[in-house]
Amino acid sequence: MNPLPQENEQRLQAIIEAVPNGILGTDAAGYLLLANAEAERMFGYEPGELLGKSVEILVPVRFRQNHPALHEAFTKNPVKRQMGAGRDLVGLRKDGTEFPTEIGLNPMVQGTETVIVASVVDITERKRIEARLQEAYEEVRRRNREMERLVYTISHDLRSPLEAAMGFAELLREDIAERKMDEVPDALAGIGRAHEQLRLLIEDLLELSRAGGMALKPERVDLNLLLREIIQTVAPMVAAKGVHIESATDFPTLLADPKRLRQVFQNLVVNALKYGTGSAQPRIRLFWKETAEDLRFCIADNGQGIPKEAHRRIFEVFQRLASSQEGTGIGLAIVARIADLHGGKVWVESTPGQGASFWVSLPKALVAPRD
Repeated sequence: MNPLPQENEQRLQAIIEAVPNGILGTDAAGYLLLANAEAERMFGYEPGELLGKSVEILVPVRFRQNHPALHEAFTKNPVKRQMGAGRDLVGLRKDGTEFPTEIGLNPMVQGTETVIVASVVDITERKRIEARLQEAYEEVRRRNREMERLVYTISHDLRSPLEAAMGFAELLREDIAERKMDEVPDALAGIGRAHEQLRLLIEDLLELSRAGGMALKPERVDLNLLLREIIQTVAPMVAAKGVHIESATDFPTLLADPKRLRQVFQNLVVNALKYGTGSAQPRIRLFWKETAEDLRFCIADNGQGIPKEAHRRIFEVFQRLASSQEGTGIGLAIVARIADLHGGKVWVESTPGQGASFWVSLPKALVAPRD
């Protein structure tokens, strides 16, 4: 026996309510005839509240001007398909928040009228997973680049001091064989310099690996005290170079890893002393500011500056502006990694001849509560 029309309608309604997707139905003019419980929950409406309203209330305002034309085009050629194929679709909840969606369209003919049925899926979680996968992919790419540079360093930077030491050792052997004892100290000094360069490279490589792999141990860190201690530590270099250091005295107290934070600021201060003090009256300023998004700390110098094309490169492993510069090219990479571990980032603003400002941003959530 065939079911009665009323039974058919009840069965169809039960199926529509059981579907895990949001189901919407509109007439040719775009007014809602149907919205299942999942669609109402998804868009934040009470049961029955959507019926009779224009479907455009579910579309963000910035897209509404194009929506009537798209709706009309579909009604003229009603073919089952994905809506907005190749584009990111966004739904608008009653409370004004938005969420990413996928929408399938399917025309249903009822007598002389065509009803457009839309199946709506909230893909917020999928987008979140895709974003995490993209971040993981970028991290793998970054680590691969570091590995390539590590191989280069092992084959070039580490080999260079070894070859230099071997060369001086050969000179030492010849000097001793020829009894040129007055030249022996120079050869020994050369061997010592090569050994020191090799030691620094190995220590920086180990420090870089620790910075990326060690868990943070947050404590209350008084930045005013921390920066005073750093300035005292570098006082001999400051005096030797005749540098004037200005430091703000109202830095906040943070909940962060004190050892790692000291590495960040000491690296940047030492970096400024090494490379940013070439002017007639060298000056380094330490200050900070709060924005709507974060806290930003700056170490600024009035030195020769950094070319724009090098602004990103200098934070990569083993990168120096010139091979003749002292250092291993790892310090700023450590700074960037520690900032990232704290949920922040680091960058430089500089124009050649006008000094350089190194910025570290950290989340406001790191500000320690007052005692």
